[in-house]
Formats: sequence, C-alpha cells, structure tokens
Amino acid sequence: MERIRPRAADLNEVDDDDLIDWPPAACVVRGKAPAVSSASTATPDPLPPRPRPLLGSIRERDTPPENADAARPGGGKPLSAFRRARMQRSDPPKPPAPAPDAPLPLQDPTRDPGGGAGPEAVSTLLADIAQDNERKIAHMSYADREEELRDAEAFFGKDLLAKLAQRRAQPQAARGWPELERLSIDDAPIPSAATPPPAPTNDTGDELERLRATYFPDEPPTVPAPLAWTVEAPTVPDSEAQPRFDFHGRVISRPNDVYTEAPDATYLAGLHHHGQNPTAPGYTLEELWHWSRSHVASQRCMALAVLQRIATTYPLDRAADSDVHRMLNADACAVRARLLFTARYLLDDRHRSVARAAAECLAAACQSVSSVGTQVLLASEAPVAADPTLDWHAPHLDATDVHARPPSFHAPDASHLELLQHDWVDGLRTTHLFDALERHLADPDAPTAPVCEILCAMALHTSAAAQDLCARPTLVPVLVAHGATRSTWPLAKTPWPQSDALLALLRMVQVSKTCAAALVVQGALDPVLRYIILPPQDLLAPQAASYAHHEHVLATIALRIYAALGRYGLNSTSVREFQSSLPTWGAWAARIWPQLGDDDVRWYTMHALFDLLHVWTCAAIQGPAHGDLGANWPAVQGWHTYSLAVLSQRGSSSSLALVTQGCAAAHLATWYEAAQRFSLPADTAAMQQIAQALHTKWASMASMDMTAYAPRMAAQTDAATVQTATINLSRMARAWRAFLALAHATASTELATLAHAQLLAILRLPLRELCSAARAADSLVTAHRTCIVASCWGIHGTEALLRQLLALGPEEPTLAAQALPNMVAPAGPTVWAILAPFFLDNVRAPKGRASLVAALQNKAPLDTLQVQRPEPLAVDTDPRTGEELWQSRAAGLPLRIDWPLLAIDDLLHSGEAHVFNVRDGLPADWDWSEADVVQATLDVGLYVAEQHVIPSAYLWLAMIKIFLLELAPPAHPAATGAATGRDLYAWPPVATRLERLMAVADAPSQDHTLLLDEAAAHVLSPNMPLYQLYTDVLGLYESISMHHPLFARVLLPPLAMAYEADYRRLFWREYAMLLPGIRVGVDEAPCVRGARLDAYLWPCESDKDVLLAYAHALAQGRVSPAQPLLYAIAVHHTSAALWHDEGDWGIAPLPGVQALLARTVLTAPPFGLCAPPRG
Repeated sequence: MERIRPRAADLNEVDDDDLIDWPPAACVVRGKAPAVSSASTATPDPLPPRPRPLLGSIRERDTPPENADAARPGGGKPLSAFRRARMQRSDPPKPPAPAPDAPLPLQDPTRDPGGGAGPEAVSTLLADIAQDNERKIAHMSYADREEELRDAEAFFGKDLLAKLAQRRAQPQAARGWPELERLSIDDAPIPSAATPPPAPTNDTGDELERLRATYFPDEPPTVPAPLAWTVEAPTVPDSEAQPRFDFHGRVISRPNDVYTEAPDATYLAGLHHHGQNPTAPGYTLEELWHWSRSHVASQRCMALAVLQRIATTYPLDRAADSDVHRMLNADACAVRARLLFTARYLLDDRHRSVARAAAECLAAACQSVSSVGTQVLLASEAPVAADPTLDWHAPHLDATDVHARPPSFHAPDASHLELLQHDWVDGLRTTHLFDALERHLADPDAPTAPVCEILCAMALHTSAAAQDLCARPTLVPVLVAHGATRSTWPLAKTPWPQSDALLALLRMVQVSKTCAAALVVQGALDPVLRYIILPPQDLLAPQAASYAHHEHVLATIALRIYAALGRYGLNSTSVREFQSSLPTWGAWAARIWPQLGDDDVRWYTMHALFDLLHVWTCAAIQGPAHGDLGANWPAVQGWHTYSLAVLSQRGSSSSLALVTQGCAAAHLATWYEAAQRFSLPADTAAMQQIAQALHTKWASMASMDMTAYAPRMAAQTDAATVQTATINLSRMARAWRAFLALAHATASTELATLAHAQLLAILRLPLRELCSAARAADSLVTAHRTCIVASCWGIHGTEALLRQLLALGPEEPTLAAQALPNMVAPAGPTVWAILAPFFLDNVRAPKGRASLVAALQNKAPLDTLQVQRPEPLAVDTDPRTGEELWQSRAAGLPLRIDWPLLAIDDLLHSGEAHVFNVRDGLPADWDWSEADVVQATLDVGLYVAEQHVIPSAYLWLAMIKIFLLELAPPAHPAATGAATGRDLYAWPPVATRLERLMAVADAPSQDHTLLLDEAAAHVLSPNMPLYQLYTDVLGLYESISMHHPLFARVLLPPLAMAYEADYRRLFWREYAMLLPGIRVGVDEAPCVRGARLDAYLWPCESDKDVLLAYAHALAQGRVSPAQPLLYAIAVHHTSAALWHDEGDWGIAPLPGVQALLARTVLTAPPFGLCAPPRG
C-alpha cells in the first residue's frame, strides 16, 4: 500500500487516526492523493495558528509484520516465502479502511462516473471498445453497414460525421519520445463546484524539450536509432516516404489511402503485407527487396514480377523528370544496380519457378538500362561497332570538356553494386552469368526468350561479353534459333524472328576476326543466308506493310553480317550461294530507286546490298582467303551493272539516298580499277557520264552551309540531336569519300574538287566535342565519328592534315603517333628531334596496337571492326620523392587544340613533369636546352597557327606561360627535374618569334570567339584558375620585366570589358605603380572577340572601384597621352561615368560615384585634367 505522508505541522500531535491508508485509485487520478483535512466543519478559530517547527518530532510506530495473523499449517512449521506469497494471492483482498468525513473533490468530467479510474485504464477501455467495433463492422454485410451509416447520419448529421472522419484520417504526430506524466510537487488547491476544471494544455512536448535541454543537453532531441524500438512507430508514413507500386509496376497515385470501404468483409484477409504501413496499397522498393529474400518461393516470384514490371515501365532515361525516374537514377543509379544484382542472385535459386521469374526480371532490367537504341537499322548501319561508356557517373560530367574523366575506380576493392554502377555488363560477367544461363537452359522446360534477351543486351554493349559468348557453344544456338531457325521464312505467322538476335550475331562478327571465324566454324551463320537467298516477298509482289518492314529489317542485318565477313575475307564460299539471287536484288533496286521516299525502310536494305557488292568485289580482287573459287574476279565482274543502273537515275536527295549512291559509286570505282588492272574492256565514257551526273545532282546539296551542323553537335545539345547530326555527317562523309574515289578513277576534276571541299568542310566542324566521356555513352556516336575520321583521313592539304589530327579520338593513339612527325616536319629539320619526347609522352601509344582507321582504308591488316576502348594513362611516381608525376589534364587524345605548344607546360613543371622524370622518358642522346625547346615550340606554333586552326585565346595563353618560365621553381626541393633558364623572352630568337606569334594571334582571319578564361579551363588544372595565373604574371612583370614591350602586351587581354571586373581592378588599383611603364599603342591592343580598341571601351565600366582607379590614374599622372591605349581606356570610362546619357552609354546614372570622380579628377591640381600638361 502507498501511504501519504502528513504535513510537518500535524506531526506535533500525531495520532493513529491521522495515518489513513488511501486506495490506489485516489493516488493516480491526478498523480497524487487528495488533500487531507482533519479539521471540524465548524467555524474556524479566528486566532492565529501556532508556529510550526521546521521538522516535526519523529516517532517510531510499531508496524505488525506481514501475515502476522496467518495461521501456521499443521505442525507449526514456518511458511516459506513461496507458499506465503501464494496464500496472499489466494486470500480475498481486505476492504480499505473507511475515510474520515471530508469534502470530496470535484470529479473530473472526463473520467467515468465511478471516479478514480486512471487514464491508462480509460485508454485501454476505449481501445477495447474500438477493436470490438472494428470486429463488428468487419463481419457486417455491405447492406447492414449502409443502413447503420444512414441511421448515424440521421441522428448525428452528415457534417459531424464528416468532421469525425477527417479527424480520423489525420496523420499522427511525428515520432519522438513518449509523453510522460509529471507529478506535481506542490499541493493543488481543492477544486470547488463553482470552479471549472482547468483546460488541458498542449505544452507537454515543450516542457519535456525544456527539461531535456536543461538537464540532458547531450541527448539528441529525437529518439536514437538503437532506442527506436522503445517508441511506437507511426502507422501512416509521412509525405517523404518512398513511392508505392502496384502489381503492374506503376506508381500508385494516392499511396496513403487506406481502403476500409471495401464492398466485402474479406479485405483484411486479402493481399496485404507486414511492412510499416500494411493498410496502404502497393509496395515500396524496400518491401519488394524484403520479399525477394523471403523463404517462401511464391513471395520471391511475386517480388521479382513486380520488379520486372517496374524496370519495364521506368527505363533508364536521363531526360525523364518524374519523381520515380529521379529516385531510380539517384546516386549513380544505385537502385537499378540493386535490381540487377537481385535478379542475378535469384537466377541461381533452387526453385525453378523463382529461377524463371529471375530470368525474366534480369532480361527486363538489362533492357531498361540499355544504352543501345531500339532502332536496329540505325544500330547496324555503321561498318564498325563501338562499346558505349557504361559508367553511370559519366553522364554527370561536363560535355564541353573532352578531357573530363569519371572518378578513378579500383575494381578489386569494389562491391558487387559498385561494379554494376561502374559497368553493369562487366559486373554481371564477374558473377559468372553465362555459367548460370547454361545451367538455366539445362531445364528442358525453361523458356529461352529471356535468355536470348539477356545475351543480346550483353553482346551489344561490350566486346568482351560478345567475345566470351562466342566461346559458349550452348548459348550461341539460342541466338541463332530466335534469330532464324525457330520461325518460317518468308514470314507467314508469328512468332517472327527476333532482329535483336541477328544484331547480336553481327556484333559478335565485328568484335574480331577470330570470333567471326569461330562462328563460321560452328555453322552459326549459315541459317542467316536464307534472308539473302530468299529475298523479301515485296521484291516480287506487293506485301503488307508490317510484313515488308520486318522482312527488310532481317534482310538488312543479314547483308551486314556477310559484308563484315567479306571485310575479313572469311566464308568466301557464301558468294556462290547468294550469287543466284543477286539479279533479283539488282532488278528490284533499279526499279524501286525513283519511288522511295526520304525515310523509307528499303533505303537501309539497298545501302546494305551495295555495301555487300563493294566489299566482296574488293575481296575478290585481293584473292580468296581459303583458296577456293568463291570470291574471284569471274564471279564478281558482272556486278557493276547493278551500280550503273542505280547511279544513272535521279531520286531522293536525303542522306540515306546520298550514302546509298556513295556505296554504289565506291563499288563502281573498285570494279573500274580492277578492270583496268586486268586489261578488261570498260566503257570509260559511261563512267565519266556517271561522275558528271553525280556532280550535277549533289552540287546543289553541297552548296548548303555545312556549319549548320555545328550547333547540333554543341555540348549543350541533347543526346538525341547529337546522335542524329553525327549519323547524317557520317553518311555524307562516306558518300563524298566514295565520290572522290570514283572521281580519281574516272579523272573527273569537278567531282574531285567538290568532294574534297565537302570533306574539308566536315573536318572544320567541332568533331573533337564528340570525344567527351558524356558523348561516349552513346555507342552510335562513337562508331559514326570513327567512320567520319576514316572517310576524311588522307585528303591532301596542310589545313586538312592538321584538322585530321585534331579529330582523332582516344582510340587512335597509334595513328596519332605515326602522323605527328609528318605534321611537325615542315616547321624545321630539328624540331621533331627536340619535341618528339613531349608529343609522344602526351599520346603514349601502346605497342602492338593497330589502327582501325588505317585498316578501314586498306593500309593495315583488318583484325577487328570494333572501336577499341581507350586505356587510362598510367600513373607514375617520382623515384626520389615518391610523389605522383605531373601531367597535363589535357594529356592524351583527342589532342588539345594548342598541341604544338604543350611542351611549355612540361617546362613549367620540369621538376615534377612525367616526361622529365619517368624512366626512359627522354632518349639517351637527347641533350637540348630549355631555350632550344622554347624556340622549337614557337616554330611549330607559328606553322600551325598560320593555318588558322588554333583560336587566338590559346596562343595568348601560351605566350603568358612562356613569360612565367622566369619563375618556375620545382614544387618539391628534392625533385628530380632540372632548373629552368632565365630571361628567355629577351633573347632575340625567342623575342622575334613571340612578336610574330602575337601578330598571327591578332590576325582578322583568326578565331577570336574564345576568351582566355575559357581556354584556360580546357588546359589548366582546376586549382590553377586564370586569375591566379594573371596575378603571378603581374607580380613577375613588376619584379623583372624592366617594362619590356612584349611582356607588357601579354598583360592587356584580360583588361577587355568581356572579362570580369576583378582583372581590371587588380591591374588598375593593386598594380597601379606599373602603369607609367606600359606604353602600348592603340593599334597594338590585342584582339578580343574580333575587336581591338572597342573591346576595351564598350560596354562602359560600371564597377565603382575600377572607375575610381581610372580617375586616380588620371589625376596622379600615372596615365598620360604618352600611353595611348591606357589613356584612351581611362578617359573613356571616366567620361562615361561623369557625363553620360543612359541611351548612348548603356549604363545607369551613378550619382555617388559621379561626385567622387568629380572631386578626384577635376579638383586635384596640379595633377587634375584641368592642369596644363607637364613638360
């Protein structure tokens, strides 16, 4: 029993009657017992009470021991504690002692009429009642509930029921510490009947927070994660919860709805889950991951089915802006990587139903993250293939920076999810996916369609997966079956052959000559011949559009496969097999050519047909690979009639028509050269007429401005537009290269001139921007860019050769290393010997790697039709300090635009540069000084700059770095590199070349669109901005320049109004003492954005600090008419600020600045403008 201690004053005359045992209910109503009053009900004594002692006298009361009256059992033995406690529980409880007469407190109206019931008991009672009501409602029929609802509406009213329903639907409070009932220390006054009870307050949470901040400041304001189990979780999730998906994989529009109005009583026993919110419809991804790990096979199948539909409904689309796409693509597509891993993990499940569901889910997941376009005709058009960049971090890189690379990745330390994010195909390969698929196919009842989709996705994305697939005799037949043998041909009924399976076989052929030979040996390509031997039905008779489209798709890919084999010289016996069907194909092409529209699917078939004729004609001239009589000159010498029939007709002017005629022209040129070689009769006049007809037809298209394609290839353009522009340019480049070959064969000067001009115009486009890591995510862009370079490579002319070098992508280091000596040789006899280590270290061509561009031009053996992935540059360290050796962020291919001047960067970092400190970086006989390197660099820079291929901003930036060579101490005192020289800019050979380079940089024909800061962002490291570089060069000019005129000119470009005011503020205010020595004329002002003086005057200056610096320079005589450029700048901007019209000067009035300028300039004799000029 809990006892209430009496007051201290009452202890003076304590009596047993005052010690009352109160019932427990009286102690919990308000957290304390009622007040005790033993005074009589008579009128109180008016005398003042006796003084109370601070502490009452303490008296010891004898308390009888518990169970003192309990009878001992027979024998008189004492009871054990266990038996005594048991007897206490069995005895009826004693009634409480009667309470003395005292005024009862007013009962709380919120309690039950009996009084004394605690809040916990009331809450329990209400909860029991609510649960009982829910059970009754659940077992009521729909009609009974409707009747009860009508009765309630008639009794309470619709408004009250609506408010009650609205209060029920409100979410609970945020999760936090449970509310604790605090006990008051002071006695509360006895409420009377006239005094209403105090209204309940809502500041309990604030009081608890105040106590926590006062006594427990180190405790967090919310429940820590380890103690989350101590509080009740909210039943309704907040608005930040994950989206919920239905069984179709779609997001539920109202995920917080609780379906309690179901028309039957079985809704609680239906489909629901045991997540945090089991009454909400649908599933979150976390709940689906949970179900995928269930011990019940059917639950795993359900989770996989929903995940499969989610992947199909929301594929990887960077342009999509929905909440679900953002959630799936967040953190470098971490959710998609987890989906792939879950499906791959369950593919090895011991339950066949789960394994089949996992195969379908994995196929859908692979298709959802595929970066290969769904249009198989576009995917098979290019003669070469490329691997897309599958690193999901790469799309976040800057597309304008061709040298931007994703963060370094160390595969041995990565998890499976990180491997999938870096390269999902390679990540699946590391899990031995092909072995799992072979085990899956061991089940004869297992469906093969998902396996085919997985194999297609793997083979179309990486050459390594396609190469591994060629060595799997169990998996290759799956592609052959779904691509050819499972369906009838010509098409009669569904299912139709899968074009993706044929496209995967084409990729396997393009990977390497070895893989193609393996497929030929396995006989995997023989069934594909039926699409050529038996042409599509519409070649002979009209056909339904759907049938004709699919038949032409299959025939096009089959022609591409055998064209690729012809480029390798493999399977030449197939020529004899489709020889009989070629007249049908040729007659169809000649008949249908004038009738085709611009986007007709039959253009692709015709293009593939003439490409096949051209390839096998070249193979026949070179001789059969196997010594048989398949591809030889007698077999192909009559094929030229097919090309003549097409080239002699006029038709569409689309890019597809252009590239198709280009293939026909290439075939005709090859045949004509072979006929002349074998001394066979050929109609030369007819050939020349064909060349003249081509010139006449396509000259109008050539008159179009090629620069219209430049904006479509810019970095800000979306990926789809860039892909379309690249494919069109590739078609044009291949066609004009074929026309150039026909012009050379027929000695047609007009066609040769036109074709050369068109190819040079294509080279002038920003092809380098297609080499960025962001663009490499599209394999079609990389493949067609390689075709453009291969088509334009080898055309004559200095500008053409230089632009070809700049267009080389990161996959062509061997060709770049071979071309660089020829590019540098015209600059001087010893230039290459001096600069070769710098250029070759920048390219770093691996040994034994062939060039695909050279192989496509028959200048090297063709071992692959696959664009090889670039290998990252090796990271080397200094042998003495152990620090990582420096290399330019623009190292590698594509070459930086200012590649002739790249040796200056190595000189600036000579103490830590890679070329100076790596083993065998310099040849043993290399012994040149820094002055020799600078002089040779300027010679190459002048030669290349005169061809107008380097923007002027890069030239000025290089000249600034030449002056910075005067202060290039090594970054580490113990570094290996040698010290640099001094006063190079004043050495006459260098000074003469600098002056010539400045004149070339300011030439009107030069490209002046870029600013220095934009050029610096491409070649300098991020921790070295242009402002820091400009600060260094100003300090160097102040210390050593002696006001050298060339040194002074390189300080001027950042003073133009196109730059930020920080540069002008630094020059005119912080380094004002330098102004008197800079005497540059107006005609010597460096060009900025194509303007000289106007670039420094307009728009007018609006920065207050710069304007005051101008005024002080004029008032103090630091700038005078003897300095024409600086004087014109200061006077112009000061006058604009003092006397200006907003319409003419372009700036708003500056009243406060005007007053300061007036006091500075007009009232400061003898230095003011009003003072007479000094003698």
